[in-house]
Amino acid sequence: MFYQAFDAKSSSYFRREEGENFSFPQHLHICYELIVILEGEMTVTIDNVPYLLKKNDFVLIFPNQIHSLDSKVSRHILFLFSPKLVQAYTSEKQGLVPENSLMHLTENMKNSVLSLDENSSKFEIKGTLYTICGCLDQSVSYKSAYNDKKNILFKIFEFVEENFNKDCSLNRLSKVTGHEYTYLSRLFKQFTGFSYIQYVNMMRLNHAGYLLHNTDISILECSIECGYNSLRSFNRNFKNYHGTTPQKYRKSSHYSYHKALEYPSMQNNY
Repeated sequence: MFYQAFDAKSSSYFRREEGENFSFPQHLHICYELIVILEGEMTVTIDNVPYLLKKNDFVLIFPNQIHSLDSKVSRHILFLFSPKLVQAYTSEKQGLVPENSLMHLTENMKNSVLSLDENSSKFEIKGTLYTICGCLDQSVSYKSAYNDKKNILFKIFEFVEENFNKDCSLNRLSKVTGHEYTYLSRLFKQFTGFSYIQYVNMMRLNHAGYLLHNTDISILECSIECGYNSLRSFNRNFKNYHGTTPQKYRKSSHYSYHKALEYPSMQNNY
């Protein structure tokens, strides 16, 4: 699957989530993701490379790396954070990913990471995250993140991210990328297992879920903000996607990035 983290373009986006016996299908997003195993084992597969994580192992997943999580018995903590929180590192490693994403941290460094949450000061968060990036940088080499088809795929993701609440048609995408819209549509379906239009709707409706849980805007304003011209269409699509109406969804439990609806796994064709 492909999944876009909500509000991840914010320069201060940082989120901590904890879980047990957790699995999540293939996806990618524009955040870094740092995972630590507290107990048991978890297999984290990044760009088709499996890493078996055991107690106190860390793995750092770069923005736009395709990854999945699989565990039957484990406890973990994961951190999602905006690339802008470590802007200098992100800029220097643009277009690169680690050859090996597994990390072994000192006890002091591990405790510093595990003490972070959304209430930590921005200076503590930035300082700790930069130290993590520095530890990885000292221990790994890097490789190119792209091949030609994957590069086009990322351009599609970037286009949808920036335009999902307005004109996001394949025709406009074709003009922006310089590729025929039929080729783009076929390529996207090949990689993800679902259509471009389905993905645009996923983006819109995930963003709608975020807005309903984190703002006080009306349902109508939410539909417009998410690119819908018809409130009726928005309500229908929202219920089909989230399994409930926008009104009931707003009253439900707290929105969680990794507890959002799951979608069909993407095909390993890259």
